[in-house]
Amino acid sequence: MVEGRPNLDQKDLPGLLERFGLESSGFETKELPAFEDRNLLVTTKEGQRYVLKAHNALLPSGALERLRAQDRLIQRLREKGLPVPQVVSGPSGESIVELEPPVPGQPVPHARILTYLEGEIVPNEAPKDAEFLQQVGRLTGEVASALHGFEDPGAHWTWDWDMKRVPEVVCGKLDFIRDEDRRSLAKRLASDYAAALGEATVASLPHSVLHADLN
Repeated sequence: MVEGRPNLDQKDLPGLLERFGLESSGFETKELPAFEDRNLLVTTKEGQRYVLKAHNALLPSGALERLRAQDRLIQRLREKGLPVPQVVSGPSGESIVELEPPVPGQPVPHARILTYLEGEIVPNEAPKDAEFLQQVGRLTGEVASALHGFEDPGAHWTWDWDMKRVPEVVCGKLDFIRDEDRRSLAKRLASDYAAALGEATVASLPHSVLHADLN
């Protein structure tokens, strides 16, 4: 388990839901997959479904400004007609609230609630026909178009999945690849990538906020 994952005790959930203006009695919860944070599917007694997200404050991804930037990005996509959840705000107008740290003295974690987006999860191993792939491509293009010109101070950060850092990240992790042939392949990828997309080339390309994990 990753250090810093927030606690979501069942006894504390009614009060937390009330802070978001939701009914605090007769609800059901189900833990959803999460590696660094905590995600709960909350179903109210009226049948409305929400996702309660409790973020790990020990990680940069759990920083308050990043969470606010995510909410603003979601709002941008909704305004452009994209099928994304709605950010839930409480009676105070706030969409992000503080939680108790999992360990006293640790940074304060934050929680958000989004409406649940209905749909089906398509397994990676499931065959995908041409129509499905075209729909994914179309949606990817719509997201990119919706984010064109979108700027947010909370969206300026980098990590290992930053496409501008492929050579640096790959070369920094070569020692983790035990198989010599696969390590050689990764090394060649980093070299070819750097040759095709050097710093000057990357700097000359248009930049914008993007989803980067549309799978």
